[in-house]
Amino acid sequence: MTGIKAIADALSVSSSMTSVDLSSNSLGRYRDTNYAHDNDYMGNWVTDVTGVEAIADALSINLSLTDLNLYDNEVGKDGAVTLAKALEVNTSMAKLNVLSNSIGAKGAQTLVDAASQQLQTLCGLEEGQTELNLSGKSLGSGDGILLAWELTTGYVSASLKSLHVSGNSSGPELGVALGKALKVNASLTKLDLHKNWIGEDGAVALAKALKVNAFINSIDISMDSLGPKGATAIAEALKANTSLTNLNLPFNKIGSEGAVALSEALNVNVSLKRLK
Repeated sequence: MTGIKAIADALSVSSSMTSVDLSSNSLGRYRDTNYAHDNDYMGNWVTDVTGVEAIADALSINLSLTDLNLYDNEVGKDGAVTLAKALEVNTSMAKLNVLSNSIGAKGAQTLVDAASQQLQTLCGLEEGQTELNLSGKSLGSGDGILLAWELTTGYVSASLKSLHVSGNSSGPELGVALGKALKVNASLTKLDLHKNWIGEDGAVALAKALKVNAFINSIDISMDSLGPKGATAIAEALKANTSLTNLNLPFNKIGSEGAVALSEALNVNVSLKRLK
């Protein structure tokens, strides 16, 4: 952590540095080679937020930094809480990326709650960005909350048209968070949630959004463990939705209950053109 501490010390006194990229540097952990086994010659991973704390301390003081990339650093929940405290007093940060850091739902919510008025992104997005592909990026439960914030509050809340987060196995939290965001977002037209195991809870949240969202036209929720109840919830939403034209939901074990519900919905829905 010596190198990170040196960078943090430099940031504490810098008045000119505006952008720093520290992505994929394991700020929240290190390999303890003292306990290496024969089959693990590099040692065991040990959680250590010292590096994160050093960066957070610098952010509390620095007045020039506007862009910080902390993507994929195993920051963890405790590290996220530490960063949140720094954001509460920082007055310059506009662009921050804390995706893929295993911060969990609590850590993500703490960051969202601490986001100041000048902070425009927690996912490193660009102003006016229209497409975002995070497929296979090892997103966790907390990342859904960060993305939901982007869709409702951040830089891209009025510009993002396409969001791909397939293959992350993020669980129900991702579906629930995005479902809540889609109730108010008026820009997104395409959402790819393939292979995220959002389950019944995620499907129900998306269904509630589809009942009121008039902009989304394509959703992929294949291989998402919807089950009969999840599929039934989506079917009920289709009876009210008038914007969705493409729905992809194979490999969800919807059973006869889900199939019947979908068939009944198709007798009412007037917009869907492709159902797979």
